[in-house]
Amino acid sequence: MTTRADSTSVLARALSLLEVLRSTGAPMTLSELSNDSGLAMATCYRMLTIMVNAGVVDKIGKCYAYHHFLNAQGPADDPSVLRLAPFVGELFVKVQRTAALAVLSGVDVAYLHEVRGLRSVGKRFEREVAHQSVAGRALLAFDQTLSRNSTSSSEVDAASSSQLSLELARIRRDRYHIGQISPGVTDVAVPVIGVGGTPLALVVRGAARPLDLEAILSNMVAVSASASSSLHRSLSQQSVRW
Repeated sequence: MTTRADSTSVLARALSLLEVLRSTGAPMTLSELSNDSGLAMATCYRMLTIMVNAGVVDKIGKCYAYHHFLNAQGPADDPSVLRLAPFVGELFVKVQRTAALAVLSGVDVAYLHEVRGLRSVGKRFEREVAHQSVAGRALLAFDQTLSRNSTSSSEVDAASSSQLSLELARIRRDRYHIGQISPGVTDVAVPVIGVGGTPLALVVRGAARPLDLEAILSNMVAVSASASSSLHRSLSQQSVRW
């Protein structure tokens, strides 16, 4: 029987491989990954096979690299969007549920870098009206202009507008949003503030009991903090070069 300690050990090894790939930023051979991670080649191969099947890592010939998961339905050329791709993969490995990066595109929310596992539940992420979605509301809470436009929209009546305003204020305070999108399937969104203050959000979709949600949210907050730090470091380095 697999114990919690065994699962933690497997996760730690998988994350160590992801960290090597992320820090290198280039395709690496199995031998190079084994040397840099300190893991046996057999262990690396087993972990990488799982992550390739899950879509977290690309296999390019004899090399392995982060998969960037970019599609054409959002601002894929935004430097923050590109830089956050590895963190979506890291989030998927940690929570073992469908993960993506949500961005505002006009009045809609678009999803990029989606990672799904073999046991994923719920439909794939699709473009949605922002104020009608979990991730969209998490984004609107940190975009004052679009937030005002959404709450004053002709599509939203006075009572709904007041309720939406209160919910956006709650999201700004708590810095997360959780909502059930269909029976047994829940979305969890945690904002990440990008370059120039642009809001983005890490979002997870899957079956979740109350106890699962607590652990999922904890992991998402940790990954969001790492992602935010990475963006700020990148901005600081660019400022120094300029």
